[in-house]
Amino acid sequence: MNEPRVLIIGQGSIGQRHAQVSRDLGYRTATVSRRDGIGDYSNIADAFSTFDPTSVLIASATSDHKEDLLTLRRAGFDGPVLVEKPLFAQYSDVDGFEDAQLHVAYNLRFSPVVRRLREQLAALDGPVVAAQFLVGQYLPDWRPGRDWQNGYSADKMRGGGALRDLSHELDLALLLFGPWQRLTALGGALSALPMNADDVWQISAVMGHCPVVSVHLNCLDRVPVRQIRVNSTDTSLVADLIEGTVSTNGEVEKVGAGGDAYHSQMRAFVEGNDRELLCDLKAAGNVLAMIDAVEKAAASSCWIGEDKA
Repeated sequence: MNEPRVLIIGQGSIGQRHAQVSRDLGYRTATVSRRDGIGDYSNIADAFSTFDPTSVLIASATSDHKEDLLTLRRAGFDGPVLVEKPLFAQYSDVDGFEDAQLHVAYNLRFSPVVRRLREQLAALDGPVVAAQFLVGQYLPDWRPGRDWQNGYSADKMRGGGALRDLSHELDLALLLFGPWQRLTALGGALSALPMNADDVWQISAVMGHCPVVSVHLNCLDRVPVRQIRVNSTDTSLVADLIEGTVSTNGEVEKVGAGGDAYHSQMRAFVEGNDRELLCDLKAAGNVLAMIDAVEKAAASSCWIGEDKA
């Protein structure tokens, strides 16, 4: 295999993390940043022509994802691209969009906890009756040492907010129990946090492989939590992605907290290991469709069917 050359577009906290992961794996790595003095290049065209990447990861603000991707393609790069989640800021941006080489960085698919939970779900004798997804962490604690109010996570116009930043749970709900059929939701910017983005959501959905799915997202929990709870007719499963455990009817199994999920995802993207776990364009579009339906349901105080998303 030719030596991997990975270009990272965007050098916020997540872009820097991806760049470090790439270097940890021994890949030649270069970065692009719009901020002066940050990154190896200041624009995508120069980076493409000079560095000649074999793979590109886009980790700019969500609102810039589509334009950065189009700029990259116009520059002549036709290789694999991994875009940070969510794919775009709006579902309408996906309409008519095609790119067979595109994947989206829902890295929790590679978590050992999620892998083990999928094995346990496959081994169930009866159908799943109900599932709950819960994630919460206080936004000012997300990126220590950084002014959180100036970050894109606190800015709706740049694609921030709990619904999009924590959309891992929507991707996992679709991966494990999808497709969604109808849903309703409550949420928005409800706390006193000084920002112009949403901070809490409660979603109830009927999905193809589970009749009762609950998804709770917030950026308020002072004690971080990330769990998936599943009940079938005879089994209760609890996957704790922070503790790195999966329990079956109360019997706890330690499987690892999943910090390696970023490395596993990068290897899948660059080298092709477990590539089937990567989120493709269709799956990423389904997440955006679900986000769009959640916002419509909350605004209209009603249920939204998949055919009306």
